[in-house]
Amino acid sequence: MNNLRNEYKYMIDSAQMQHLKITAQGLLDRDAHCDESGSYVVRSVYFDDVSDNFLYEKIEGITPRYKYRIRYYNQETSLIKLEKKLKLGNKTLKTACSISQEECVSLIEKGRLDIISDMDDVKQMLINDFNHLNLVPKVIVTYKRYPFVCKIGNVRLTFDEEISSAADINRFLSHDYVQRPILEYGISIMEIKWDEFIPSHILIGLGLKNAVWTEYSKYAMCRLFHL
Repeated sequence: MNNLRNEYKYMIDSAQMQHLKITAQGLLDRDAHCDESGSYVVRSVYFDDVSDNFLYEKIEGITPRYKYRIRYYNQETSLIKLEKKLKLGNKTLKTACSISQEECVSLIEKGRLDIISDMDDVKQMLINDFNHLNLVPKVIVTYKRYPFVCKIGNVRLTFDEEISSAADINRFLSHDYVQRPILEYGISIMEIKWDEFIPSHILIGLGLKNAVWTEYSKYAMCRLFHL
């Protein structure tokens, strides 16, 4: 399958994160989309079917499996992404398109959209999935992300902290709803993704050869918090 990327996640404490952030600054570049703090806020609403099959497939470790979500950044709703993510072992494939605020609201409230001729092929495919899978919004996931990149190997290293969940789905495009932390204070998630290979100076510099990765899922943890 084309364009599959390797993806590994690690649960780290605040001391590890500070050390790894400093190390990362000497090994990779800052993502161009960061603000002056070197971060941005990610907010997503995740969808599942009425039987929660995506959630239980994750809990049972079934692959391949899929996630559907709508996402925007830094409370800026002028650019909203509709995404489908395939998980196949430790490899992933993301398919995405832009949608309007009106289309976002329709998918949240009705779980479907009309396909029109001027939609590109990717958007038609994703909307068709919604229209046939009877997807419904389940949880809002928000976190602060500190991202680093390296062109060699198309490496992306991120540190996600302040991960929270919210159940007030209809307020997804606003910013005044209750959010609940889902990890112990000081615990964050480090993720590293790459295409065909990861440069040895990054692998060795970050100490990943001996690090223990986790099957952590923000969606699953936030859903389980509310069950």
